[in-house]
Amino acid sequence: MKKVGKKYTADMTAGSLLTYETRIIAGLLVEGNDFKQIRQLVEKQNVLQKRSIEAAKRMFSLIKNRLDDFDAEFYKMIYYADADTAKQAILVATISNSLIMEEFMLSTIREKYLTGDRQLTKAAWNRFVDNSRLGNPDFPKWSEQTFYKIGDCIYRSLNEAGFLSEENELQAVYVSRELKVYLENKKEYQLLKCLEVSL
Repeated sequence: MKKVGKKYTADMTAGSLLTYETRIIAGLLVEGNDFKQIRQLVEKQNVLQKRSIEAAKRMFSLIKNRLDDFDAEFYKMIYYADADTAKQAILVATISNSLIMEEFMLSTIREKYLTGDRQLTKAAWNRFVDNSRLGNPDFPKWSEQTFYKIGDCIYRSLNEAGFLSEENELQAVYVSRELKVYLENKKEYQLLKCLEVSL
């Protein structure tokens, strides 16, 4: 279903979960529009209700990249399900489009849950970046500013999805049954592993 041989991308700097905007796009997909038609609605009718069309276009591009390889069943889940399930589904799409977030969750965050150290300070992100630079020759050579912005968006996404408190304390999260069944049926075990990192 999703990308094979995922690459690192910095497009997450354009936004965190974007729950409200993603549910609008998902609803338009459920209604039968394709991404080309939705782009027109974003640019001509400002369906994302942004102050500038340029901001709306950047946001649409990010959401499209996250949702592009999923299917109608997934879009319906985002649009029709309860708020918690929708946020978890959007988090799945976000992780699926962000290799660096997937690696951060399965290393640093997983270790935090396993050791019982629930404080996810910004220093933990910095250590992850430093260790990845040393141990992974394919790790991107972005600027410090880019890494800072990506880290900030990851932390905000985790907060919005219920994984992280306002005090940066990791929370126990129970995965939506509907979403878990969907991921199992699609054999998306890596994404499910990210979601179940607190269990």
